[in-house]
Amino acid sequence: WADVLDASVDQKRICFQLYSDYPEETEDCLILNVFVPQNINATNLPVMVFIHGGGFISGSGLTSGPEGYYAPNFWMQNGVILVTLNYRLGVFGFFSTGDDVIPGNNGLKDQVLALKWVKRNIAAFGGDSDKVLIFGQSAGSASVGYLLLSPSASGLFRSAILQSGTPLCPWAYQRNQTSISYKTASFIDSQFETSRDSSKLLEVLQSVEARTIDAAGLSFANWV
Repeated sequence: WADVLDASVDQKRICFQLYSDYPEETEDCLILNVFVPQNINATNLPVMVFIHGGGFISGSGLTSGPEGYYAPNFWMQNGVILVTLNYRLGVFGFFSTGDDVIPGNNGLKDQVLALKWVKRNIAAFGGDSDKVLIFGQSAGSASVGYLLLSPSASGLFRSAILQSGTPLCPWAYQRNQTSISYKTASFIDSQFETSRDSSKLLEVLQSVEARTIDAAGLSFANWV
């Protein structure tokens, strides 16, 4: 944005959803929401960061509107700062060529980036960066499990709650990610039915519209 951003309302931006077609979908979707209790003259408030579910193919950090269900009222009434976030989904979040060209797991890396932002900035909202709890539901819960295991997230939170999902769930990880990625790419460009040129693949993906990539991803639901 060019001027002061009005952050008093949800930005209504969501990441591309695999089975839906919302006008709010955009590649520029990596936003988070910070909800702070009113009328509390306090600092060092505890912070809870919520990671949404949706099978890693749908959902958002919005508290209303498309794929958003997570109202902050309970936390506001109990002196807790709530943070909700978006992360890339489906093809955009988990496509991988199995090498350094497109290593994959962008969706999980987005979550780490959000936690780094919270660590650096939550004090400006009255929060304590040493009292961050992460929690999630379904795919968000599996994400919490991955964050507990990841060295990239070390030191970014103090505690965690997993609600109905772990990294060990069969739907929470993909065993044949590279082959599925190239198969999906073949729906965009037939050369990838046989080619395994990851640099060329990246070039092709960067040249087409995001919705074209999203449509190709409909062929495969499990992207993690």
